[in-house]
Amino acid sequence: RRLVCNKSVHLLYSYLYLIALVARWDYKTRELIQAPILSSLESADAIVLIWNEVEHSSKYAIYRDGIPVIKTTKTTFIDSTQAGSSFCYEVTAIDSFQLESIVSNRHCGKVQVKAPSTLSVVGDAKSIHLSWDTVEGSKSYQIYKKWPGGDFDLLSQSKMTHFRDPELG
Repeated sequence: RRLVCNKSVHLLYSYLYLIALVARWDYKTRELIQAPILSSLESADAIVLIWNEVEHSSKYAIYRDGIPVIKTTKTTFIDSTQAGSSFCYEVTAIDSFQLESIVSNRHCGKVQVKAPSTLSVVGDAKSIHLSWDTVEGSKSYQIYKKWPGGDFDLLSQSKMTHFRDPELG
């Protein structure tokens, strides 16, 4: 483009002209692709990511805590990871030239630790003995007691899968 100023036509006016080049060759440049919009679905034993389909993308790259995990043509990713694990994810769209979009919004998720499924209760005259199966992903267990007419109180936190409550009242 070139801007030309001509003052010779009329002394009281300035005339501006803009000259632009039009190429003879018909070529197409690469379309810029947008970043996906990332979200998740509720799951009891995995982190399930979903995102929108991005125009001009051929596949997507999934990043977990900034580290590439996988490339896929799908708009979903299921990360079946250990209970209690939490990660943050981002996704990029990849075009036919193998160039990536900017990263999506960051989405963090956690696989919830389940409550013990088997509880055994054995009582005697002075105490109650509780025991349960080990739960995958647990670091420790919190034992609560509900008092008559009251709320639950935390009695103990233990790494063991058993507990003895010496007070029945």
